[in-house]
Amino acid sequence: MSVFTADIGNGVFEIPSGTHADVVLLDARYSDKGTMQALSSVKREQPDAEIILISSPDNIGLSMQGMREGASDDITVPFDIDTLLEKMREALARKKTRSKTKGTLDSPTRR
Repeated sequence: MSVFTADIGNGVFEIPSGTHADVVLLDARYSDKGTMQALSSVKREQPDAEIILISSPDNIGLSMQGMREGASDDITVPFDIDTLLEKMREALARKKTRSKTKGTLDSPTRR
């Protein structure tokens, strides 16, 4: 697993050039506008990435908005590392299933 960090204070989220992200953890606790811009940026640049929003209990509305705009899951602080790892495993499983389904749908049918 490789980990990259980025500041989304201005709504710009850049994944290093040539890097493919399977799972993106997006901190949605502080900046609703910046978070939604970053979410949009990730979906545009890495459309197959699973996005998990990190939210706070007092900002559930932002989490719900993020889910409507393409996040696949969320986790509320405080959380323990085991819960985070489980969410990441689930995200990777969803991505793998989606990739297999897409590959099946894209392959020509033989008769």
